[in-house]
Formats: sequence, structure tokens, C-alpha cells
Amino acid sequence: MARLSLDLLAQARVLARREPRRPKQASLRRSISASYYALFHFLGEESTKLTVGTAHNRTELRQFAGRALVHAKMKNVCDEFTKATPKSDLLKPFWPALQVAASAEIVTVAATFIDLQELRHAADYDLTRSFTRQDAETAADQAKDAIDAWIQLRAASEQLALLFALSLMLWPGLGGR
Repeated sequence: MARLSLDLLAQARVLARREPRRPKQASLRRSISASYYALFHFLGEESTKLTVGTAHNRTELRQFAGRALVHAKMKNVCDEFTKATPKSDLLKPFWPALQVAASAEIVTVAATFIDLQELRHAADYDLTRSFTRQDAETAADQAKDAIDAWIQLRAASEQLALLFALSLMLWPGLGGR
């Protein structure tokens, strides 16, 4: 797992437990945000490793490619990967060939990304909402579960992982086609 992702996930757990009796909303909100960013950066690093390669001399290229990731577009990709049949005609041929709809792992990764992004938006912007320690701990658990599901997916179907990675990176240009 990427070092930044590990650090963000650890930080999310520390923030969720920071005040033992009455957790501050600031700690809980930052914990939720850190959980989302742990998954975001993990998927970004995994996507660039799959598409650019892992060689040491490609570090700068991976970082360059990672800058192409757009939060809202990643959510759109994840929405496609949670469906039995995608809306996008570009993705439709891959569904039966790679058995996308049958992959519990890809659905876990995609659905969790969507859920955590929405929760992060609420934590960062909805000041009318209060969060509990359980909300923050659940977000961290979800991020970890999605990361574990990705690792299982890569072991089970490198092609499906590559399709997802390419979709995350290229969707800004392909999403409307």
C-alpha cells in the first residue's frame, strides 16, 4: 500500500479517537476527510503504477499522470463500475469480457469511493450536520476494506484492475463519448 495512503488512514484513526470523552467535530470531520483521501491517493498511485509502470525511473511520470485524476470524474467512473450494465458505450464491451458486474471487489472499491466522497463533502461543507466517533471510525474501516478489495481484485483480474485504472485516468476525455 502506498505510504501516503497508510499515513492518511492512520491519521484518520488517530483523529477519530483523539478526544476520549467528547470528540470535537473538527477531529471527526478531519478524520472522515483523511479516510477519503487515503482511498483517493491509494487508487491514484495504483492507477499510475498500472498504466505508467513501477520502475524507479518512472516516479516523475507517475506523479505527472496522477495529476490527471479529477475527483468528480473519478466518482463518475465509480458510478459506472457499480452498474450491472454501464451507461457508457465505450465500457459496454468490457462488462461481459471481464465479468465486471460479477466482481464484488470492483463494486466494493467503486461504491466505497462514492460513499466516502459524499461523506467527505458533508464533513467538509455541511456545518448543519454533526458526526459521531462511530461515523469517523466507520469511514476509516470502509477505506481499509476498499483498499483490501482492490488488492484482491488485482490478484484475481489484472485486466479488470487495468480497465478501472485507465478509466479513472482517462475519464475526463472519454466520459462524454
